[in-house]
Amino acid sequence: MPANRFEDLAARQAQSDGVRALFEQLANRASQLQALKDDLQKVIVRNREARTGRAFRFSRRQRSILSDFEKDAENSVRGLPAQVARLGDAGLLTVAWRNEELLLATERRLYKVFREEDKLAADRILRFRQETLGVIREFIENSKFKDVIPLRKLPQRG
Repeated sequence: MPANRFEDLAARQAQSDGVRALFEQLANRASQLQALKDDLQKVIVRNREARTGRAFRFSRRQRSILSDFEKDAENSVRGLPAQVARLGDAGLLTVAWRNEELLLATERRLYKVFREEDKLAADRILRFRQETLGVIREFIENSKFKDVIPLRKLPQRG
């Protein structure tokens, strides 16, 4: 996992033990989520190979696009440690909540266009994200941050 992953940085930055423990849990969940995403990629490739009858290979153009995505991802986290260092516990929790909300909504839209045979693996990711939002919500609602961090109702499936 990247050394600059938000959850890991937030666990080190957290001021209270409870928030630190939550971000350690979220870091563990981020690793589990990555495993689910890796599984989804394998399912998609396996199903495509079964459909086409040949081994999957990225085209030169696809490899170039992926390389650009990787560079952009590296650039986007370059300033993350400094940004996280400026946040207190309430800010860290707000970022975690809003980020999960955004990623869940984005992935819901993305996975809607997946082929039926790939949707089961994609649905596992969506359920996992929903559970992660539940973990964050439960922590906030049972903490001193309850009245500080506005939580919208969890987005409904669909």
